[in-house]
Amino acid sequence: MSHAAVDVVRAYFDAWNGRDLDRMADVLHADVEWRRSADFPEGRTLTGRESMVDFARSMFEVFVETPIDLTECAEILPGEVLAVGDSRFRGELSGAETEAHWVRVYSVRDGAVSRVKPYPSREDALDALSDPPAR
Repeated sequence: MSHAAVDVVRAYFDAWNGRDLDRMADVLHADVEWRRSADFPEGRTLTGRESMVDFARSMFEVFVETPIDLTECAEILPGEVLAVGDSRFRGELSGAETEAHWVRVYSVRDGAVSRVKPYPSREDALDALSDPPAR
């Protein structure tokens, strides 16, 4: 397997951690879809590059700190990257902090992130990748 898909996903997180919306847009497919987990505030699916960039912009406006620490980033199947990480956010006005541990699979198509899907655990993500639904 090539490392190209992992490099694309890492570039996305580098852009997020650098709060660089232009670089982020560069690694998102025009039709990207992010299925946010049900426990995420306003849990809904984001569709399209602009929707993802707008979401990031809104997070950067509300939170003064938004670091993401990737603990795992590996291509499990061609174009399917398992990402495990921790997020920490600190509100600009309140100073309140929140942390989250998450597991997601990032699909990479045409050199860009095309889909993001959350999973409750690493094992659930690996099970889903090993037994993909029939198309």
